[in-house]
Amino acid sequence: MAAKDNNTTPMPAPPDYFKEFTDENIRNNTCPKPPKIPTDAVKIFGTDQCSSWGTVRPLETYNFPRLHPQYCDHRKELKKMVQSVAIGFLDLLDILTKVPDSRERNQRIDDLMLLFIHIHHMINEFRPHQARESLKLILEIQKRRRETLSQNLKKVIDKCTESLSEAKKILEPDPYDII
Repeated sequence: MAAKDNNTTPMPAPPDYFKEFTDENIRNNTCPKPPKIPTDAVKIFGTDQCSSWGTVRPLETYNFPRLHPQYCDHRKELKKMVQSVAIGFLDLLDILTKVPDSRERNQRIDDLMLLFIHIHHMINEFRPHQARESLKLILEIQKRRRETLSQNLKKVIDKCTESLSEAKKILEPDPYDII
């Protein structure tokens, strides 16, 4: 029995169009242009994504009513929602102590759930901003570290230059010192 020759690789072979990206084509600007960014919703890992949505999809795509304006001061709106949650929770406790089987109880629970969904959505809208700020901080730390390394390297180079000039003075023969 002859063994089958299985030429399998852990990674797939690159597509054929990569051969069009030669140095000459890049210099002549004749390589293929990148594809256009899709404006319609596309499926990515089984969920719809759209470039116009940003990183967080709007609440309306989840069939939730919007409780706050789309463009607002998030800090004020979050404070209002947290206060509404506190008041709604106190109302729910009042209903539970007086009439536990009331229909109002389910309505209050649904209202609180909607408020929490909105709070989480507003917090998730801050994620890209948080990532940018974290990246700025990381880059500033790297910059300071590199500046410190550069200064230390310059000091070492100055010491080496000074040592070399002293060694040169020692090794240069004195023209008046003839033996």
